[in-house]
Formats: sequence, C-alpha cells, structure tokens
Amino acid sequence: MGLSYSKGSNAALSSRVASNYRSLPSFDLALMLVAALPGITLAVWLYGPALDPRHVEWLLAEGDSLQHFSGWDMFRRDSWRWPLGALPTLGSQVGASIVYTDSMPLIALPLKLLHAVLPDPMQYIGIVMLVNLALNGAVSAGLIRWWGVSRSVALAGAVLVVSLPMVTMRGPGALGHEALSSHWLILLAIWLMVMPSVSWTHALRWLALLLMAVLIHFYLFFMVGVLWVAWWLAGTWRHRRECKRVVRLFIVAICSPLMVLACMYAAGYFEFALKVEGATGFGLYSTELLSFFNPGSAGLFFQDAHFTGVSRVFSGWHSPVAGQYEGFAYAGLGVLMLWFVALALCIATRSVPLMRDERWFLIPLMALFVFALSHQVVVGQWVLSLPYPGWVEPLTNRLRSAGRMAWPLLYGGLVVALVVLARLMPMRWLGPLLAVSLLVQIVDVLPWQRYVGVQISELAPGKPIERPYAWRELPDVVAMLEQSHEIRLLPGDDWQRVNVISWLAARYDLVSNVAYYARTNPGLLYAAASAQREALEGGRVEPGVLYALTDPALVQTACVLEEVACLAVDGMTLALKSTRH
Repeated sequence: MGLSYSKGSNAALSSRVASNYRSLPSFDLALMLVAALPGITLAVWLYGPALDPRHVEWLLAEGDSLQHFSGWDMFRRDSWRWPLGALPTLGSQVGASIVYTDSMPLIALPLKLLHAVLPDPMQYIGIVMLVNLALNGAVSAGLIRWWGVSRSVALAGAVLVVSLPMVTMRGPGALGHEALSSHWLILLAIWLMVMPSVSWTHALRWLALLLMAVLIHFYLFFMVGVLWVAWWLAGTWRHRRECKRVVRLFIVAICSPLMVLACMYAAGYFEFALKVEGATGFGLYSTELLSFFNPGSAGLFFQDAHFTGVSRVFSGWHSPVAGQYEGFAYAGLGVLMLWFVALALCIATRSVPLMRDERWFLIPLMALFVFALSHQVVVGQWVLSLPYPGWVEPLTNRLRSAGRMAWPLLYGGLVVALVVLARLMPMRWLGPLLAVSLLVQIVDVLPWQRYVGVQISELAPGKPIERPYAWRELPDVVAMLEQSHEIRLLPGDDWQRVNVISWLAARYDLVSNVAYYARTNPGLLYAAASAQREALEGGRVEPGVLYALTDPALVQTACVLEEVACLAVDGMTLALKSTRH
C-alpha cells in the first residue's frame, strides 16, 4: 500500500491539525533529557582532552579561543570594578571588557566569585561545547514535540540538530567561537515565539532568555531579540481588541529593553574606548543564497592539507566572497532529504498541513536570512550588489558577520519539515524515512566531525607535538616576566603575537597595553599604542615595564640605553629596564 490523498480529506486534515494545536504538550522533560545524550556523546568524542578545565596549554595553538581564555584568565584575578565586566588591565590602551573578549559574562561573572577555590589556570571552553551540544539537542526535541508530533520524531529531529556541522564549526578545532555554538538560545526563542501566550509569565520567560543571550554573545542576542519583537507584534495584533492585554504588552515593550540595557551596561557593553571607522566587513562575512546546500564555503577558512571538506558526498563550491565561511550553514544530506520529501508530499497533496497561526513564525526567520545575505547577494559564482539604505548603517557596522543570521531559518525549516512529514505520512513510512535520513546525515558529515576530533586530540597532554611559543618557558624570559608589573607590545600592531602577550600578562599578573578584542584590528591597536610608542622613540623607558618589541627601530632605541637588558626570542625582542638604582 502507498500513500494516498484526496481533496476531500482537506477538512479532516485541518481538523486533525487543529486538534494537535489545541493539545500540544507543554514540556516533556524526560524526552529532553534523553535528547541531550547525543550532544554529550558527540562532545566527549570531539573535545575529550579539552573537557578537562585544568588543561589550558592546547589553547596556545588556537586563535580566538585563546583570546576568550585570556580574557577570563585576566578577569578572574582583577579586582571588582564597575561596570562589573570592565577589564582595563587587559589592553589598558583599549579600555574594554570581557564582552569584547567573548568570554561569556554569563559564566565569567559568577565564576569570578569563586576565583580563590577554582583551579588556576582553568578554562571552560570545552565544557561550554559539551553543555551547548547537550542543550541544542534537548531544546530542539522539546520544540519539535511541542508541535504535537511523537517522541520518536522529536528525538530524531534532536539528533539531526546535534549533527549539524554549523554548530561544531563554531567550536575549538575550527573557527573557535564556542559562545556562538549556543544555538539552544535560537531554538528557545523560536519555541517562545510560537507559543500563543502573552501572559506575564511568558513575558518573564522572554526576559530571562534575552538576558541570557546578551550575556553570552551579542549576535545570538540580536537573533533572539528579532524573534522577541516578532512575538510582541503578533501578540499585539492578535489581541488588539483586548485592552488589558494590549496594555500589558506595551508595558513589556518598555520594561524589557530597559532591563536588557541595564544588564548590558553592567556587563561592560559600553566599555570600549576605541573608535571603529571605515569599512567594518559587512558584506564580506555574509552568507550565500544557497548556503544550506553548499558544504564548500568552509574551505575558505581551512587551508591545511588535512581538511578534506565537510561533506563526504559533495565537496560544494567556494564562494567568490572570501569571508563567507562566517555564513556557513550546510544542512547535511539527511536534512536535505527530509526537506525534499516534505516538499514532494505538499505538492502531491496540494496542501501545507500548517494552520495560519503556525506559519507566521517563518517570516522573521526569513527576514534574518535576507539580512544575512547583505548587500552582496551571492548565488554560486554570481554576485549581485544591491544598495542598502543609509539608515541601516549603524546596524551593519555592529553586525559585520551578518552571515550568522542564516542559522534560525535552517532550524525553522527543519522543524517545519518534521511537522509536515508527521502530519502527512503514516508512521510505518515515516519511521524508516527518519532512520535513513539519520544514517545519511551521519555518514555525510562524519569526515568533518573526525577532522575536528583529530585537531583537538593532537593538542592533548603528552602528545609529541611542538609546544607553541616554547620560548615563554625559557629561564631568562621567566625572570624578566617576574620582575615586571606591565608588558607592552610595541609598536602594537603585531596581530600574530598579541594573543601570546595577553596569555603572559594573565599568567604573570601583568597589565598589558593592547589586546585582541572583538572589533579591533592591527590599525586600531597601532593607534591605541601611539603615546607609548612615541615615549619609547624619545628614549623614555619605564622601569618594571617589559617591552615586547617587533620593530627594529624600537629595538635599537631601547637596547642602547643603559640598564636595559634585551633578549631576542621568536623574531621579537624583550627589553626590561632594571628597577635597581
């Protein structure tokens, strides 16, 4: 027997969908706990050595993850300040906060209270990946189950969500933005958005989610915020004739942003002394129109010989826009299979088994995707440049990696596909389809997962690899560090050494002059260090300050001075004036 459908079944279908909509399960904790297990398993397999919080040496071989650790490592030993997240000791000439080291204030702030009892050093990057993968699975299962589908379908959806390579693409061994793997924030926002509730309790759920998101990463907060606005607009329209609820929604519209702004201030969002001017990268770090179908855009970032691609079956293509690895959102062949079957069923039955109140949530997800495309719309190798109105410039300047805004639509598309299939296809057909799609998905993305696992395993303690920046352990270097109270990288624009300088500053309780923060670049750091550079050029060397010099002219100026000891290491010269008189 095959699938059958007739036009006369429209009424029955609508009735069944409405019945499901009215009897949606609110919260299936047991299912969510089970759905967390695939994420935990994947995290243990991929990030095993990094899950030990005492193991930090591997971060020296990373890029952005090292910045995130150094921010936390310096912040934990700094005195409490106001705003709470202020971090003037890391990059004293930058004047920023842990928000801009992407150290996740939601974790860093409470852990600072426990500084005296925590291991030192300690990193939480590996644990964050485990928790995020677990929550991504758990929340996605709860969201899918909320639509009235069976537990088995919801669990299959959770495994597909955990397998998405765009999540592990953000972690260590890849792009190194572990905070951006917190996709459970997006999934929770979709969940709250589709709930037909405007109660005070629901408004408080939204507020808690907004506060969590803004304390994890601004890009995720922006996505959650857009979905919050969509929920508010939908609720206001739906209850426009109910005065009491409209008043409540307007109170929420005033109070929630104010509380978020207060939280941002306390976390240090407004602590950034440098002025970013000129092109910020919007349009470069975008996504392409076919991003869900292209595994090849990741290759724009990975250039080593061990990287063989994200998909086992299809290598994809490289975008003509070099920064579109930031908009990487390949769905995987298993997910693409489900999309194809769901679309075919809708065409065959001439219906979309979603009520009108269930469909609208795709609109803000599509709006985010349009923003992710930026003003350079890429289709394969073609680029179409579109003018953007000037009034959006403040937004585009702060969201230069707009390609990340493609993620919510992928999740929305996966949820819709599963719901459509569950409502149109008998379980005797749907079960095998889900099993095959899961197998295809896992086989397709397995090379990518293995690549990440190998990258991390090679950094495990005891592995016979060259220790990064081995010069930092030389006795003469250690002696110079222990005699210093500050370290200055000059002329300040050496992008390759700024992270190790931050590491040394945190490890030896030194103030550093510049640091790698979000929204900084070599030119900004060069300008920030101008006063210190000019002082050194004038022959003024401060005692107790360790100068890390990468410019031969500055080396010549410092090292000819009396009582200045110099040591050449790794293409850089360390200079220290004795404090003895």
